[in-house]
Amino acid sequence: MFGSRTLFAQVFAGLILSGCSTDSPPSSHSTTRDSAGVVIVENLAPTLSGEDAWGIPQEPDIKIGAREGQEGHDLFRVRAAIRLSDGRIVVANGGSSHLNYYALDGSFLFSVGGPGEGPGEFRYLSNLWPLRGDTVAAWDSSRRVLTLFDPDGRFVLAMSVETGHGQPQPVGLVGNGELVALLNSPPMPDRRSVGNTFRDPVSYGRFNQDGGFLDTIATVPGFERYIREFQGRASTGRRPFGYWIFGTAGAGHFYYGAGERFEISAYSLEGEVQKLIRRVETDRTVRPEDIEAYKGELLQEASDDPNVRREWQRLVDEAPYPSSFPSFDRILVDQEGNLWVQEYERPRDETLSWSVFDPTGRWVSDITVPRELRILEVGADYVMGLFLDELGVECVQLYDLFKPRI
Repeated sequence: MFGSRTLFAQVFAGLILSGCSTDSPPSSHSTTRDSAGVVIVENLAPTLSGEDAWGIPQEPDIKIGAREGQEGHDLFRVRAAIRLSDGRIVVANGGSSHLNYYALDGSFLFSVGGPGEGPGEFRYLSNLWPLRGDTVAAWDSSRRVLTLFDPDGRFVLAMSVETGHGQPQPVGLVGNGELVALLNSPPMPDRRSVGNTFRDPVSYGRFNQDGGFLDTIATVPGFERYIREFQGRASTGRRPFGYWIFGTAGAGHFYYGAGERFEISAYSLEGEVQKLIRRVETDRTVRPEDIEAYKGELLQEASDDPNVRREWQRLVDEAPYPSSFPSFDRILVDQEGNLWVQEYERPRDETLSWSVFDPTGRWVSDITVPRELRILEVGADYVMGLFLDELGVECVQLYDLFKPRI
């Protein structure tokens, strides 16, 4: 570990995630009840819809990576992007292991970091968070090191996270400076039977400002996998349209969901379930044309070798397809403490739909974005994400967020 606890406490004290009042007026769109101390919010419809719904324009306000031949605009393996309080944008460009800083108009300013293991360097740059006073925290998942840079991009200090829990995968930082991470799964029992589907439990835990493990927040059902045979060897793969797990931290809570139904659990950092946020379901039926579209997308990535393609064809034909899709794909918390939940991305979808819930759990609005846009951060008045064009070229795009008041 590098640096001091005192300095960490200072920069973590004001994480840029304010949260809002939890008072909520009665609404015909949702009902709230208490069950053994757990608040359950049942949402029937968004408060805002039609022309009053939240939205983004067709064209972004800022494009980063779309200026061919210009320094700092050759993006590859972008892992995260944040906007600082002065409007500058910081992009974690994993391909070069650099943090790229950009001006308000998207023009390149400078880069910091780079590949290596020295102060301010990264072996595998994989995440990024804004802290108090425009300090930036960057995560090196290979070395399990959290590195801080001041507003001018100068190295401040680094914190090594305790390794007794394997390779933790951070899902967020909370206002008291604690890091919340997905921990390694327990050892998987012997499952050599091809076609067997299973879900091992996984845990989420928290680490203090010194990188020491504090405790486990929750142990929950994990990823849905199955045993498959490819070229004569058994291996573990993700089940098509299978349940995945999604966790995020923000506004003093840890949120978890797996998509069996549209339900997100809100935990205290001490591991108590405080709220269940639910939303009425849409039609989730998996139809034959969905399976065929999935196969077509997967086979596009297969080798041109005819023997390998035959194996891929057999693999997708014999895979265990479920009868229904999961309810959602991803969750995140915006800078005002609202919870964003992306509906499950189906093979034939041309756009992605997100449902937004306020800090009380009330369904505020839905918002539609291009399928090619992976949202990375949501501020009070903007949505920023990674856009992939038809050639796979990466571009960070920032859109104005149209957000009528309720």
